[in-house]
Amino acid sequence: MIRKPDTCMIGCLLLAAGHSSRFHGNKLTAELQGKMLIEYPLSLIRQLEKSDPQIEAAAVAAAPEIVGVCRDYRVRCILYEGGLQSDSIRVGLDQLQTEQWAGCMFLTGDQPMVSQKSLQHLIQDFRADPLHIYRLSWRGQPGNPVIFPAEYFPDLRSLTGDTGGRQIIQNKKAAVRLTEAEDALELTDIDTEKDLKDLKEQLKRRTP
Repeated sequence: MIRKPDTCMIGCLLLAAGHSSRFHGNKLTAELQGKMLIEYPLSLIRQLEKSDPQIEAAAVAAAPEIVGVCRDYRVRCILYEGGLQSDSIRVGLDQLQTEQWAGCMFLTGDQPMVSQKSLQHLIQDFRADPLHIYRLSWRGQPGNPVIFPAEYFPDLRSLTGDTGGRQIIQNKKAAVRLTEAEDALELTDIDTEKDLKDLKEQLKRRTP
């Protein structure tokens, strides 16, 4: 049954259990403008959950310091130490009450520049058309976050490896729709120390 947009419940799962293999140390605790990287998406999903009763948010995390920050932001935290993104997705879906969800939005912990406004637009687009996969994009280039309709939950639970929902997206290209981000930097993800340095320099150039 397709629910009306105003009653469309959406899960919001923050994936924060990765091993940061290309970063010296835990990249999610790295500093950007006075905050840890993980604080940016945690703040976003907390605000979404507070402002929209039809959003249910949680994070999947492994490192004790990340679990602690989740508690600070009052975001439900699912402890998982495996590290593979596919396993984090499965654990997250299995630990939450997904039966009433029309879809689930997946965010990564290493995209600090995603904006509240872009997430709201992504959710609005999905609620208006809850049969398609929606991805945040910039000028036609797709990225994360992504919202999967509930019909894909069995496929998400059966994923393997560390590519996450990319396997499904590649197989279902015709079912993918894009929502334009407010800013090009929103799709920036931090994999290495150089990525973080480059982002800091870009932000510095924008400062009046």
